[in-house]
Amino acid sequence: MHQEALSQPLKSRRSNRGRLRKLAARKIWLPRSTYAALPFLYIFLGCYAMAAALFLRHWSWIVPYLVLVGVGCVHAGAYILTLRWRRRGNAEYPGKPADFRGETNLRE
Repeated sequence: MHQEALSQPLKSRRSNRGRLRKLAARKIWLPRSTYAALPFLYIFLGCYAMAAALFLRHWSWIVPYLVLVGVGCVHAGAYILTLRWRRRGNAEYPGKPADFRGETNLRE
């Protein structure tokens, strides 16, 4: 009888872990404007974190973390923009050269 009482919370904890795993693996659908703004938001937040690291006084322990987060956010935003630019072509991101990746669109 005592064993059954101890095993009950363990079963509920296991079911909660399963729910959390399903929640973390679930696809999230964002509105188009939010989806398009995400890389720019990452870049802005990264620049903001690095600027905050420059101007903070008497917080020397947090400065390396701010710089690390800032560089990571700028890198992630630039990477996402580059991936979208390569995948979608010149339609949404102007300024792409005609011979991107060595391929030319001119036919002779």
